[in-house]
Amino acid sequence: MATFHLRPCSSEEDDMMYKIIDLANAAFEDDTGDYCYAYMQKDCFEAVGAFSTGQDEVKERLVGCAIYSPFDGNLAFLCVDQAYRRQGVGSALVRHCQERVCETEFELEFDSDSDGESDSESESNGESNGEIMKEVYVHTFEWRREVRSFYESLGFKAECEIPDYYKEKGNGIAVVYIWSQTKPSYPL
Repeated sequence: MATFHLRPCSSEEDDMMYKIIDLANAAFEDDTGDYCYAYMQKDCFEAVGAFSTGQDEVKERLVGCAIYSPFDGNLAFLCVDQAYRRQGVGSALVRHCQERVCETEFELEFDSDSDGESDSESESNGESNGEIMKEVYVHTFEWRREVRSFYESLGFKAECEIPDYYKEKGNGIAVVYIWSQTKPSYPL
């Protein structure tokens, strides 16, 4: 098992964006890093990195990264250096995202509807019977069986397929996976 630690990443950190972009481009062998840059510029997204300080390394090295929204549960990006795969790095990053989504409290305000009454909802993921549903969702290529198995091993369920989602990448079918947890809506 790899020795690593997780910590938040910020686009304001010295050269952190370049490290994330380089990791993404190397892992996916394309320009995926451009998408990471775009997500990191949005206020509603956070990034967490997995850092290794191996025996031969003087300073910490980025070996994995997740970019996600704790507000709506969108796990937009997950990447692990090839040398650190199947060592718990990806699972730790996903668990971190799940925990952040579950602990994030927020309120959505809706504009008045057509009858002039105002609607409001205390959680974006629904509320019923004194419980709140928190969800994390991710899109992945339909043909990426190993990635799909990874998410299933973490409790994600295939929800639907979206044709032409990845059209520019060849096989355009995306599978949407959702992980959910219900918690009481009142303080314990």
